[in-house]
This record gives sequence, C-alpha cells and structure tokens, in this order.
Amino acid sequence: MLFTLRRTQAPRDLTRSRFRRAEGVLMTRQGEELLLLDTRAERYYTLNDVGAVAWSTLAEPGTCAAIVEAIRREFAESAAPELAVIRRDVARLMDQLVAAGLVSVERCPRGTAP
Repeated sequence: MLFTLRRTQAPRDLTRSRFRRAEGVLMTRQGEELLLLDTRAERYYTLNDVGAVAWSTLAEPGTCAAIVEAIRREFAESAAPELAVIRRDVARLMDQLVAAGLVSVERCPRGTAP
C-alpha cells in the first residue's frame, strides 16, 4: 500500500476501535486512486486502489477487521499479500487517517467484537 502521510510514532493499537469518516471530507476517483479533500483544513490526500477500498468500507462506521476483510475479498484473485501484511497495513492507514483528521475513532465497548 502507498501512503502519503508520515508520522514518527508507532501506530496505536486500533484493532478494538470503530472508525467513521469525518464530516467535511469530499472524495473523487482519479483512475485507480481516490482523491480526498478535507474542506476544513483545505488539504488534499491521495489513496491508492487498496486505500480506496478501505475508504469505501467506511461508508458506514466500521472496524479494522471489516476493512481487512473487504480488501481480502477485493484482491482475492490477484497476488494479494498475506493476511498479516494486510492487517498491519490497514492499522497503519487508519492511524494515519485518524492523525490527519479524515476519520474519527471510538473504542469498542469491552465484551463486543470489533
């Protein structure tokens, strides 16, 4: 996966979290990429085809597990990476989207499956 956001800290453990798209983020498809515009910060972000699947999954609030499953299904017939790689990359992407303010995050209550 290709990410355009950079952080120096290790990603947080977001596996027990639910994500939702932030208000004021517009999107448009540019070929296989997805262009996001944060209208509040007046900044553009680009997601590759895999990141675009993750973003599309968040049409409704969702978890890392739901995003991983959507990516696995979307790229099942291609040379998709191992599940552990997808999980790691999704966690990194969600950490970056949260840091950029493009998605909000809430912890799942204890005893509920993410």
